[in-house]
Amino acid sequence: MKDIIAKENIYNSKGVLLVAKGQKITRNIEQKLQSLSLGSENEEISDLNKRISITECSEKITKTYPYIDSALIEKATVILNSKIFYSKSEPWWFLICTLSNYDEWLYTHSIDVALISTMMLIKLTNNEREQNQICLGALLHNIGKLLIPKRLLQDFDKLSDQEKSIVKQHCELGYDMITKINLSKECADIVLQHHERMDGSGYPNQIKEKEISEFAKIVMIADAVDNITSYSSNQETKDLRNGIQTLLEEQSQFNPGYVRLLCECIGEKINK
Repeated sequence: MKDIIAKENIYNSKGVLLVAKGQKITRNIEQKLQSLSLGSENEEISDLNKRISITECSEKITKTYPYIDSALIEKATVILNSKIFYSKSEPWWFLICTLSNYDEWLYTHSIDVALISTMMLIKLTNNEREQNQICLGALLHNIGKLLIPKRLLQDFDKLSDQEKSIVKQHCELGYDMITKINLSKECADIVLQHHERMDGSGYPNQIKEKEISEFAKIVMIADAVDNITSYSSNQETKDLRNGIQTLLEEQSQFNPGYVRLLCECIGEKINK
C-alpha cells in the first residue's frame, strides 16, 4: 500500500499541531484524525484568542502602569494581534499555538514582553517592518523553553547548577527552531541574545555591548521588567519603581538609554 504523506500541517480545533507537513500518515494516525472534530478556521482562531487573551494582557499592563502612553499600547496591541490572528499561513503559527498550550505563565509573559518591546520601538521609529519584527521576535523569545522539561521551569533558583545549565539552553534551542523556518535575523538575534548582558555576564555566548543586537537590548529590558512586575511560580510581584531603579543601577548589564525609553513609554518617573 502506498504511503500517505501530509501535504500541509494539520491542526485540531484548539490549534494544536497534529500532523506536520511531509509526515507519513499511518493507519493509527488516520483513525485518530477521523475520530476528531477539526472544526473551522474561525473556531480555531476564537479558541486561540480565549487562551491568549491579548486584550486582557493589554489591560493588565495598563493597570500595572497607570501613566502609560495609551496610544503606544493601543498600537502595539494592533501589531501583536496581526502577528497572531492573521498569520495562520505563516511558518510561526504552529509555534504560537504550541506555546499557548504549553504553560499559562509562559505564554502570558511572552505576550507582555512583545507588547512592551513593541511600544518601545514605536517610540523610537515609524518603521513598520522593524515594529513587526521586534513584536514577533519578542513573542517568540522563550520559544526554546518548549524543549525544556516543564518541571525545570517552575522554580529556577532552586535548581541545581546542572539543571540551570539545561534551562539556559533554551536560547540556542529557540534559535535553532526559528532559523529552520527562515525567520528574520532580527527575530533570530532576539531569541538567541535576550539573556546576554552589556558587560558580557549573560548567556549563552557571553557577548558584550557592541555584539548584541539593538532589538535584543530592548527585549532583554522588557523581559526583565515583566519578570519584576508579574507573578510567576518563581517569585512574587516586586515593586515597579524599585525594580526599574535596579535596572538603571545595573548599567553594566542593561542599556540605560533603553531603560529610560521604557520609563517614557509607561510614564514612570525615575531618579536620574
